[in-house]
Amino acid sequence: MDFPQLQNLVKREPETYKEEFLSQYRHFLARLEVLRISGCQVLSDHRDVKEFAALVDFLSHTTPLFKEHVPEFSSNLINLLQTKAAELDATVRRALTQGLMLLRNKNAILSMSILPLFFELFRLHDKPLRKLVFSFIVSDVRNLNQKTQNPQANRQLQNFLVAMLKDTEEHAAKKALDVLIELYRKNIWSDARTVNFISEAILSPHRKLLVSACNFFLQQDDEAPPPDSDEEENPQINLDPGVVSKLKHTGSVKIGKKKSRKLARAIAAVKRKRKATVSGPSFSAIQLLHDPQGLAEKAFAIFKRTTFGFEVKLLLMRLISRLISCHKLLVLNFYSAVQKYMKPHHKQITQILSFAAQAVHELVPPDAIEPLIRGLMNDFVSDRCSDEVMAIGINTIREICDRQPLAITEESLRDLAAYKSHRNKGVVMAARSLIGVFRTRNPVLLKKKDRGKVAATTDVHVANFGELTIASGIDNVELIDKDPTMEVLSQEDFDKLRAMQDETDINKKMGTTLKRPREEVSETVGEDDIRGHIKRAKQDKEARMASVMAGREGRDRFGQRSRKTGGSTNKEKQKHKPFLMDLKSSKVRRKTKRTLAEVGKSKRKSKEKRARHF
Repeated sequence: MDFPQLQNLVKREPETYKEEFLSQYRHFLARLEVLRISGCQVLSDHRDVKEFAALVDFLSHTTPLFKEHVPEFSSNLINLLQTKAAELDATVRRALTQGLMLLRNKNAILSMSILPLFFELFRLHDKPLRKLVFSFIVSDVRNLNQKTQNPQANRQLQNFLVAMLKDTEEHAAKKALDVLIELYRKNIWSDARTVNFISEAILSPHRKLLVSACNFFLQQDDEAPPPDSDEEENPQINLDPGVVSKLKHTGSVKIGKKKSRKLARAIAAVKRKRKATVSGPSFSAIQLLHDPQGLAEKAFAIFKRTTFGFEVKLLLMRLISRLISCHKLLVLNFYSAVQKYMKPHHKQITQILSFAAQAVHELVPPDAIEPLIRGLMNDFVSDRCSDEVMAIGINTIREICDRQPLAITEESLRDLAAYKSHRNKGVVMAARSLIGVFRTRNPVLLKKKDRGKVAATTDVHVANFGELTIASGIDNVELIDKDPTMEVLSQEDFDKLRAMQDETDINKKMGTTLKRPREEVSETVGEDDIRGHIKRAKQDKEARMASVMAGREGRDRFGQRSRKTGGSTNKEKQKHKPFLMDLKSSKVRRKTKRTLAEVGKSKRKSKEKRARHF
């Protein structure tokens, strides 16, 4: 009788087959004793390896039925792996590990009894086993928190993983970090405590841990939160039917198909925005840090002294910039350090410029940013630079001044605004966008002709350094003839305000508003914001021929016409057209209405044409 059949019988009738089970267990103990005395050479034969692995699998499935008779089975497996893991055959090692996993799934052992062993297995050069152990640890913690949270067990596991982060062995420490990141992404440990544990890996002396932790914060911050299937957490969002019906018609005429599709996309975008506000705020990992200022300063110290290569420096630069932007931090030495890399010939110059602009906010002293703008004007915005470099420089200055308008002088701004009449379209668009920023921020610094209608007719408030704008009322409340300081708004009033806001948002998405208000300054700055408009370069002959050949794929051979099928051609139809219809055609009627000068011109052309042919 083989092991699968015996296993089936033991599970059905444990008491009847108790002696057979104990016999197999005694056989296992004997083989274990031989292993301890003679070493792993006794399992060198493939048949012996296969038989021992099958025995361990059988006992792992049936041992929970006889706990009182074999209480030391799990400890025997743990001891064997602790002492002989590196010497054992890969098949036997995998069978022992899977046996412990099976016992843990049946709650025959505790997680903390096997977790230290599994992290020791991460040190082995056995990639399939490391992958198996990693997936088991994640699934085990998920099962532990599936029905209810277990704070005590979670705290023990977290403390163990944090201790492993400081391990001198890089593989074990990296796997501990990967487990924490995976549990956070699966929304199992998504609290601030886990995030701050991961942040400690940024200070690790190991390169892989530092890179993984930085990528976690940057990628997790960029990713949208995963949608949840629970209807209570994702309520149905419905817009005001009157607003939707009004937008679907122009007066009493229904809009066309093209505009209907555009309207549907705008409504879907507004619904997504509303759903995000209704379901509550979703904080990214970088917003859950307890001490972002301390982390930014420590990361900056690592940035200055690291020898891991420029790729790691670029990653740290991006992380520090994102921390400063998100939490409004002050790391004033960061700007001078970034300025050293701001050279037009640098390969990653657009990334570096976006990090520098992203790290600016309204609480940064203008004196700390002035050298940055001066360096951009000297190195990027000058006649000796190419058009693309000039456009990138002006776009960077625009992003910086959008966050801190006090950082540029009147003379410098007017010099940059003069590029609105440049020969290159990218430079012109960059200069105009900079003028557009200062029309709403501080139009006094612009020339009178550049200030625009709004700044010329109304007084624009110029914020002083450190001054914050605080909302003092409800938007659009005056349109429903209510004074919120004197009257209490009813639910009907709030519905009207929401409908008006929905209509404004949809029109903004569709681009039908005549004068759209200036949007809030984004916390992030992308490379596309810095590049701006780039003229497409002319293709050489090889590129053009490659494009031509790609366009010919799937067609008939060039120059070979397919046989015509169907009715007559337009030329043939013209020959048989009725005379009265031809007489009333637009071509004939135009001839009758020609002036003498046009008739003479036509005759001369006809005469020249005949002369060329003859």
